[in-house]
Amino acid sequence: MPPIPGLNPETSRRANLALGRGIRIQPSRLEEAGQLHTDYFAVWDRSRAYAAAVLALLRART
Repeated sequence: MPPIPGLNPETSRRANLALGRGIRIQPSRLEEAGQLHTDYFAVWDRSRAYAAAVLALLRART
């Protein structure tokens, strides 16, 4: 990660290490991050629909 503006290099390095455990998004990649967020929920919805279909098929066979 680039240094944090306004902090000296050592403080910036320590802050980057601490914040690196969370999520920091570079400003140039905000649009991509927004799309990933949207895709995440779309995949979740599809997986729930698939699980519901599998359960329906299992119930139909019994």
